[in-house]
Amino acid sequence: DGTRFEFPIHVLADTPDRDVVSVQFEIKRPADPAWQALGAADAQAPFEVTLDPASLVPGSYLLRGVARDAAGPDPNPAAITVVYGDITAPAAV
Repeated sequence: DGTRFEFPIHVLADTPDRDVVSVQFEIKRPADPAWQALGAADAQAPFEVTLDPASLVPGSYLLRGVARDAAGPDPNPAAITVVYGDITAPAAV
């Protein structure tokens, strides 16, 4: 939680559940009401996606993976916070 990034990052969801058939990764700003899909749902473990920040504005974002099994999607998936912005160390003075 709170990971800062400037370039594309690899997002991975892992679960001990063997009945998960897909994971849909989603992103949103903390103040936004709706989640946006990050690509198509991944139907094969390891469940993963690349988050390319090319269309993002700097700031905090929430990420989550919504697992789906035979009963449907997880009704309350956990989210983590990531921060998009310049991570270049300042020049030495």
